[in-house]
Order: sequence, then C-alpha cells, then structure tokens
Amino acid sequence: SGQVLTSGGAGAAPSWADAAGGGTIDLVAQGAIANGAPVILLSNGKVKTITPVSPSWGSDASADSTSGNAYACYAGAGRIFVAYRDPQNSNGLSACAGTISGTAITWGTPESFNSTYSAEIACAVDPATGNFIIAFTQLSNDHGKYAKGTIGTSGTSITDNGISTFRSASTQQKDMCFDTANNKFFLAANTSNAGCIWRTAATNASASLGGGGDLGTTTNGVEGSHVTCEYDSTAEVCLTTYKRSNDSNHYICAVDLSDNSEGTEVLVSAFTDYHGMSHDSSVGKTIIVFNVSNVLTYKVATCSGTTITLSSAATLIAGVHGDTLNKSFAYNPQTKKHYLQFGNYTTGSANDRIYPITLSGTTATVGTYFVTDPSGEQPNSLVTNLDNNTLVYVSGATKAIVYQPESTDLTTGDATNLLGFSTAAYSDGNTATISVIGGVSENQSSLTTGSLYYVTRTGALSTASASTSQKIGIALSATKLLIK
Repeated sequence: SGQVLTSGGAGAAPSWADAAGGGTIDLVAQGAIANGAPVILLSNGKVKTITPVSPSWGSDASADSTSGNAYACYAGAGRIFVAYRDPQNSNGLSACAGTISGTAITWGTPESFNSTYSAEIACAVDPATGNFIIAFTQLSNDHGKYAKGTIGTSGTSITDNGISTFRSASTQQKDMCFDTANNKFFLAANTSNAGCIWRTAATNASASLGGGGDLGTTTNGVEGSHVTCEYDSTAEVCLTTYKRSNDSNHYICAVDLSDNSEGTEVLVSAFTDYHGMSHDSSVGKTIIVFNVSNVLTYKVATCSGTTITLSSAATLIAGVHGDTLNKSFAYNPQTKKHYLQFGNYTTGSANDRIYPITLSGTTATVGTYFVTDPSGEQPNSLVTNLDNNTLVYVSGATKAIVYQPESTDLTTGDATNLLGFSTAAYSDGNTATISVIGGVSENQSSLTTGSLYYVTRTGALSTASASTSQKIGIALSATKLLIK
C-alpha cells in the first residue's frame, strides 16, 4: 500500500511508485510550526499550529457595589448586559453594560431607570444594534413594566429610552429572549390569574412591547418562578416552559414570530420544580432540565416549526437538591457543550456548581462539575460570550467572573479552518509549505494503514471521532496520510 500508478511519459510503460506529497501551498507561518503538524488558516492569510486553551477563571469584576435580583445576557460585539434591583436607589431598576476581553470585564457607569421597587427582572439585547428591553414587575401595584434603551458603540454606555407598561394587572415571574431571524424581542410572563402570556417587540428604540397572546390551553395561572424562554435558532421559534397552577404540570410551547403563530403545548412532566432550557445549535435540539424529587432530570426537544417532539425522560444528575434557572444554563458553540449552573444544598453548603453537558442525539452526558463561588452566593445568570466563547458567571450581587472553558482555535464542521499539514519545521515568519486536500502528508508516524484519522482539539491525530475534532484523511502507511 501507499503507492500510486505513475505515467512513464510518451512511449514508456507506467510504473508503481511511492505516493508523493502533491497538493501543497506556500503560506507564511505565524509562530513556530513543527514538522508534520496540522495547521489552521488564519483570517490574515497566515498559518499556525492548533493551540488548545486550558480552563481558567478571571477576577471578580462587580458591575455595582450592591444589588439584588440580577439578570444578565449576551449583548453582542464582546459585550455583556446586566439589569438588577438596586438597593442604593430605593430598590429601583438599574442596569450596566460591560466589555469582555479574555477573562477581564470592563464595566461602564450603572444607569438608573426608576426609584420604585422593581422585581422579577428579565432582559434581552439585540446583539446587532445594542437595543435592549428590560421587563420587570413594579411592586407597588404588581403591574408589568418594561424599560427600553441602547448600548452605545463603546460597549459600556447606556441610553435610557424610558419606561412603559405592557400589562396593567398582576404580573409575576418572567423571562425573555431575542429572535435573531425575525429581529424581535420575546417575553413570557406569569400573570398569576390569567395564565402565562407572551408579548413581542421590534428591535428599535421606540418599539412597544405588546401583541402576543396566552400560552397553552388554560387560563388558570402559572406558578411563579417557573417560566423560562429560549430561542431555537434551528427552527427559528421562541420556546417557553411553564408550570400551571391548576395541575402543577410542566409544559412547553413554541411561538413563531414571523407570523405570531403559536404551537400546541406539550407536557414535559407531571409535578416538577425548577426547570431551564439550553439550545444546541450544532445538533438543532434543546435540552430541558427539571428537578424531580431531588433528581435533575432531562428531556430533549426537537422542533419542526412550532411542533415540538420530546424524548423520554432520563436522569441527568442524581442525589442533588438545588434550583435550576433558565439563565443559569448556557451553550458554548466552541466546546459544543452546555454548562448548567445551580446551587447545591445537600451538605449545608450553597456553593454554586457548573456541570458541562454534551448532547449527542437525545442523550446527554455529564462531565465533572466545578465550584464557581466559595462564598456561597446563589446562582443567577450564566452567559456565553459568543465573541470569544467564554462564560460569564453573574451572581445576585452582580458579581461577574469570566470563565474560559477548555477550548481550541480549531473550528470544525463544513466551515473548518483546518488547512492541512506542514511538510517541514518552520520558524515564525518563514514561508511554510503545507500539504492540503488531495495531497499526502509524508512525515507522520505510527499510523494504522487504512484507518480514517481526525485532528483533535489539541492538534493530535486520532482514529476516534468527537464533536470537537475534524476529519482529515486516511492512512496510506505508517508515515503517510492522504488528506481528503
């Protein structure tokens, strides 16, 4: 094996010869490149070796000196946005925007929207424009209110565009998301006496939060602290889970904001507590987590339009007790993992834990947890910064810490940046000859002839496929790999 039929030219017979490298390209090396190393193509046209990133925590960067009921969300362009009840301002509504660089956060000046006790806060930001909506309950009359504004181009300034009312009646726990396909905000809220409602708004500074309707088939109310939203970017629908007070069951429903159509609600589970959702764009599915008698249980939702199909229930984490809130559940597209954060109180400690979860089809696999806050503050929000694929942990006191999960600069799938293999060792700035698709990398070792190989997140070759690895070629011999 490892030979090709070679033409002998006019009048000469063809002959077999060892496979040559072929299929090469010359590019400038960025950093040192070892002989036979897999390389990636950078946006500047240079090539470099694959660099894995070890997990690390940044330093505490609080948005404000004291606060409560904080709710954070990704704001695009390396920004994070947090809205919170502000004890320094009569428990009114305040918000702050910050920029993320690596594991460091730079916060702007907090903006106060009112000085009336504000509770049950939720918010969403249009990552393209920086426009935001903060929904909250005005405690003096329990009415549903919302503040509008825009995050400035600096990433840390906020423009206050005023407060309006979306429901002049009792409005309790709520959640929000942003529909990037239809450029609309989506709000779901428990009204205590009229079921779970939903409202929507366009993404402009003067848009009104209105329209919508009632979720599900009953108007008997939804219990507080049991409403969560998640945008399904695959089906382009907004998902809401809620718990009805008339039967204590947990349901899910989808809304398509392209025509404001609502699907049929689907039963998730009978009598469950504390549920959250996280959409996995790599597999087009959403994992739903809920607590059943101190066992974290999950189902996986697959949407076709507003029609929802659920997998069977399965145990995620047994023997725990804690709360799972929607914004404490985030998906990281770089690691292709979900990160579930919740307080664990089984041993008398309220330390938060984050569990990495990998979804394959409708099966979830849980990794080893890590503790986020030894001081024992309860979980509030866990946000993925899509610009550098870090996670931002925000506690109830707006304590914000950036976590860099194990990561890599190798991208996978159809849009992979994996280019090929170096044909020799090169120094930074040298012109490097790279074997690319159709060529043969001739400087490998210990390959198994005929086996299919993948490049892992660390830059190693492996015969095992993984969600974070990229298929690269087939071994022609122990030292030669056909790149395909």
